[in-house]
Amino acid sequence: MPRWFQAMFLISRPSGISSSRLSDVIQVTYKTAWLIARKIRHALQQADKGDPLTGIVRVDPIFYGYSYYSDARQPLLIGGSLNEHDQPQHVKIKQPDPRHVNNESRWIEKSGVQAFVNHHTDGAAVTVFARG
Repeated sequence: MPRWFQAMFLISRPSGISSSRLSDVIQVTYKTAWLIARKIRHALQQADKGDPLTGIVRVDPIFYGYSYYSDARQPLLIGGSLNEHDQPQHVKIKQPDPRHVNNESRWIEKSGVQAFVNHHTDGAAVTVFARG
């Protein structure tokens, strides 16, 4: 059981961990580490689905990665529930489905933004800051 807790801690860190490295750290085979990581990530995704952004929600497309080369930029969508002072109270950051990304510009298409709104908000008061 301690291996599972150690794996949950390592997977949930901002830097994450690869299955190969996880297998070394918790001393299991690569196949076992991959399965543990998959199960933990799946559980995290399921928990996230039951907790939509509510109230006043702002959704923005953002990028991470090296900005000098467009093919190195990875598109993300960030959504946040805002309080009465427009400060975020609850935030979700998601990678869009590749089908919703224009590969030339690395921009998220309108359908990708709408998919984020449909899956991660209650849809009541959403403001989208996106071109397109």
